[in-house]
Amino acid sequence: MRTRPRVSPAGSSGWDHMGSSAPASRHALRPLAIAVAFATVLAGFLAASPTARAAFDRLEVEPGQYTGTNVYVPTETMEFRVYGDPSDTYDVEVFHFVFPFGARTSRASFDDQVIPSGGVRTISWTILESEEDSTWYWVAVYPDDYFENGGMGVRFPFSAYRFTIQGYAFSVWTDRASYLPGDTVTVSWAALQIKDGRPAPPGVGDIQVWDDSGTPLRAPYSFNASTGSFSLTLATSADPDLDANARGWFNDTATNPDRLGTDGHSFDIDYLGVILSVDATYPPGAVVTVDVRAKITDFPGAPFGFEPGAADVVVNITILDANTGSTTSYGATNLVTPADGRVSHVFQLAATPTQGTYDVQASATAHAVLNAAESDTFDVVSTPRFSVSLILDRANYVSGETVLATGSVDPSGANDTYQWVLTDTGGNILLASAGSATTASWAIPTDYTGTLTWRVTVNDGAGNVASDVVNVQVAFGYLALSVNPTEYVAGDVLTASYSLRSQVISNPTYFYEVRADGVDLVASGGALTTSFTYRTPDPAAGTYLIEVTASEGGRTVVGQILASQVARIVLSISTDRNTYLPGETIRISYALSARGPIALPQSFALVAQLFGSATASVATASPTGEFSLTVPTTTNEGDLILAVVEIFTGAQALETVHIGSTNPLWSSEIAGIPVFAVLLALLVFLLLVGFIVLWRRTSMGVGPKPSVLKPAPPPPPAGPERKAPTTPMSVACKNCGKTIDLTTSKRPIEVMCPSCGETQLVT
Repeated sequence: MRTRPRVSPAGSSGWDHMGSSAPASRHALRPLAIAVAFATVLAGFLAASPTARAAFDRLEVEPGQYTGTNVYVPTETMEFRVYGDPSDTYDVEVFHFVFPFGARTSRASFDDQVIPSGGVRTISWTILESEEDSTWYWVAVYPDDYFENGGMGVRFPFSAYRFTIQGYAFSVWTDRASYLPGDTVTVSWAALQIKDGRPAPPGVGDIQVWDDSGTPLRAPYSFNASTGSFSLTLATSADPDLDANARGWFNDTATNPDRLGTDGHSFDIDYLGVILSVDATYPPGAVVTVDVRAKITDFPGAPFGFEPGAADVVVNITILDANTGSTTSYGATNLVTPADGRVSHVFQLAATPTQGTYDVQASATAHAVLNAAESDTFDVVSTPRFSVSLILDRANYVSGETVLATGSVDPSGANDTYQWVLTDTGGNILLASAGSATTASWAIPTDYTGTLTWRVTVNDGAGNVASDVVNVQVAFGYLALSVNPTEYVAGDVLTASYSLRSQVISNPTYFYEVRADGVDLVASGGALTTSFTYRTPDPAAGTYLIEVTASEGGRTVVGQILASQVARIVLSISTDRNTYLPGETIRISYALSARGPIALPQSFALVAQLFGSATASVATASPTGEFSLTVPTTTNEGDLILAVVEIFTGAQALETVHIGSTNPLWSSEIAGIPVFAVLLALLVFLLLVGFIVLWRRTSMGVGPKPSVLKPAPPPPPAGPERKAPTTPMSVACKNCGKTIDLTTSKRPIEVMCPSCGETQLVT
């Protein structure tokens, strides 16, 4: 017979916090042992049942729908599967039989079940509401003449499966796992329907509580409700060496048949213990914390920290000066522990207390009769502030350099003595000195690499000592590498540049390697310069590890740098305006694009956050689009950051928008150009025109401003030739002596010299 593994049936409610059933007494276990023995005999008969003329394989029963085990509830439909050769015929029966003493009653018969071509026959049976709760239900497979012979021809089936029918789960638990004598114990119960978790109908029930000696701790508690609780107070004289048990039953009398449930729970009754802790040393004026934990324990002299705490315990703390034996004012009285059993007493030492040892004594009392005590000590020691910091002139070194170490003492004094010790990787002493020097140096040999450990110890001559330690690395050199670009797309050229810092490698030979994804070698060579290039293929690797080695005379220095392929989703956003008033709506345009070998997903979820104000979100299948965010009317005015994030890809973008009123003249636009820009351009134009006019009026910028001249008369009309004028037609400039030609004989006349611009009157 082969069946699926099954969990032990019934009784468990599935409420983890209610605890498990308590162990039964020896008298209660005796009938159970007999029943188990008979069941074992029956199982042997079932396993040894005769082979029928048909090739029967096995019986399988689907686990319970509501429990996942062999426990089923009324009205639930069970499913049986009988495996055998096609066309074989079997009888299947569901029956109730409390082996070996009960009556056997059939619940359902399935006569002549023929195995179809698939080799398995499925049978369903719905449990009636009238089926009683019991753990002794069976489904069995028999030869095909079993029912024809009245069920008497063959007593043992080919295979049988025992299951339980149970309407509800009954549980009993207590409010705590451990108690002190004198504590109050709250016992609770619940009868809940397995099918839907609702309380069972009212009935009758009983819970009894007794200690491990069998002595009842109270009279039996009877009840009718399917859920509830009651309390009992343990006697202060209860024996802490005896734990206790609570066991109950509940019978649902409102249904037919009765639904019965039982359960038990055990709890501890233990001793009172105390754990006391305080730091070992304090300076004068320090704040001291005394931590006291009251425990419910099996070991009152040495309780463990993991044991449960004892609540409502009164703790008194006394602190004695061990030098005099007198009680100090640092103690405390009547501290009451909370549920976790822990109290802390905090006090400050006097600025100038008596230095020495102090005794801390903690006494705990529960229910005025249970007592426990613990003690500890701490020392008060005056420790002046004195410290030293060791500082090196570099974070790391190359072979051949000199290390300079500096000790900084606080507070420093004229009598400070510095002890310097330098060791190598193996702990060998490379330098040791002592004196008043606040610095020490050591020239690193050109053949040394590894770790240097510097230690400085300072003694102020008054009993105060401070020290500090620093480790530093030494190498033949360091290669500084850079690669451009650090993020590439397929086909980009990577340019690696490097420089060497070394005291021992002065004319190195450089070698480089490029490895795709850090593994496959794709390029290598020797470089005479301090850079080289590598063109990435298409398609390109996700990363390229660039390693450069500088080598000379058996000394090598290696440097590495990594370049990564761009493979991410880029989000760009824009808004319809730069400025909004509270209550207005921001229209956000977005566009998602892929850079590198990465594909856009089928859908997107964008979340916009106007920091300090509002959020908006949109789900879409389009990588480009627009959505809106309304600015709350309570938003503060000013420049706020607008952040948009696409949830699935992690792409994000930021924008700054202004919230609040602005001058409409400056915020307006003409043909897409801000008004202030148009006005500024117009002002510049007008100033330029004015400058040109002024420049021309001042003789192209040269000489004094001319006097205002009267307009010349129009030329005379054509007529007979006139005689030459009798007055001179040219004069000499009184200022520069140059000749001024005159065009009229009219006198007097004011003229301007064309050479120097001076005006003068001609008579």
